[in-house]
Amino acid sequence: MSSLTAPPLWNVAWGLFFHPTSATLSFLMTTSVPFAGSGTTASFLKLAFACLSVCAVLNHVYHLLVPLGISLEVQDTMFISGVALGVLPSLICVSRCFFLELPRKQAVLLTVLNVFIVTVWPVLTKNAFGLPEEQPTSVLGIPEYIEKEGWKAPTQHLATELGIISVTIGSYLAMAPAIKAKKA
Repeated sequence: MSSLTAPPLWNVAWGLFFHPTSATLSFLMTTSVPFAGSGTTASFLKLAFACLSVCAVLNHVYHLLVPLGISLEVQDTMFISGVALGVLPSLICVSRCFFLELPRKQAVLLTVLNVFIVTVWPVLTKNAFGLPEEQPTSVLGIPEYIEKEGWKAPTQHLATELGIISVTIGSYLAMAPAIKAKKA
């Protein structure tokens, strides 16, 4: 690939804010990890989930790493690993923590909302922006997709992530009293 279509600068800046912030809030909301409890092993796993979750930023900054010799294929593998080994386990742990720390109805609501926002919301925003059914889900194909779809592709991605960060912040605010009580 001789010419790499980069996402707009605002999309890069947003990704550099969104992914570390989401990972940090998920880290803080995870008060315990299944099978590990709340000790040193759990802290290590929480940190691993957060670090791996940050790999999802690669779909915003891929164009900055290619000149450094990190191919799109390697970035794609890192992205998918980050989602599979960071974002998804973190979501499971956070949802479990809702049930450990919050009233049942609130825990169910937050769990459903968090699952909805990462599974259904992206499809709704894709349809709202009139984008094709098939679109890249990781790093490979993103440059061509942005080139073909223009401003709609990164704007739809932003709309998806705005929904995700809104739910994440709301979930964190709901968990804040439990987090504070654990630290005391």
